[in-house]
Amino acid sequence: MKTMICQLMLFICGCWAGISSSWAGAGDKKIVEIAIGEFHPWSVKGYKHGGFINHIITESFNHQGFQVLFIYHNSWNRNISDAEQGKVDASAFWACVDYRRLKFHCSEPLYTERVLLFHLRKTSIPNWTTLQDLKPYKIGITRGYSYNKELWQAVDDKSLDIIVNKKDINNLNMLLRGRIDIFVTPYTSGHFLLAEHLAPDVAKRITHHAKPLIRYPVSLLFPKGKTSSEKLLKTFNKGLRWLKETGRYQRYYKDFLEGKYKGGA
Repeated sequence: MKTMICQLMLFICGCWAGISSSWAGAGDKKIVEIAIGEFHPWSVKGYKHGGFINHIITESFNHQGFQVLFIYHNSWNRNISDAEQGKVDASAFWACVDYRRLKFHCSEPLYTERVLLFHLRKTSIPNWTTLQDLKPYKIGITRGYSYNKELWQAVDDKSLDIIVNKKDINNLNMLLRGRIDIFVTPYTSGHFLLAEHLAPDVAKRITHHAKPLIRYPVSLLFPKGKTSSEKLLKTFNKGLRWLKETGRYQRYYKDFLEGKYKGGA
């Protein structure tokens, strides 16, 4: 009898240990590997949480029980090719355009960008309808931005007077010196460029046209060739919706625009 009781106790303890172990395993956070590059001011290694975009991605996954490992490459082409080849789980962060949808699942937007026409206040820009309405103006754009097909076609066929610079700051300086009339850049990039590189009285000389040249959603891309992608896509989207529903997203975005991510953790 005593032996039977001991065996029963050992059995119960074994079952309890197994249950405890399975609960601990369920609580362990799984890791999602994401290829990303530094793109000021959205994603910067030295910023708090790695920047606004990294913070949003991390929080969305954390809420769903996943940890995020960001893998940085200087080459944006490598960031997206590694994801396409399944070397990582996803790539951040990209305009969700048609040709990318052929190979990737696009997450719900991390944000929606507006590409605007920045100009000096003294320069009158009409309520334009097509790009050809901007023919009288010298236009500066920055290599590396997606923009749209029409703008790059205008560069190729020289139907507009467009200068392509390597950096936004070059276009900003040319705008201030009167060497170009319009500087085409995303709202956020322009906002931070003016705040960080110009004195307030100089920055006030520049404004932007209310009509955006382009609007495009920016997303996390999950490769269609990887079996885990659809599940991770749904997981991330659920976490991102939670961030927005709780007001955290809006608070983080406000902090972002106020420059509170700058300066490290």
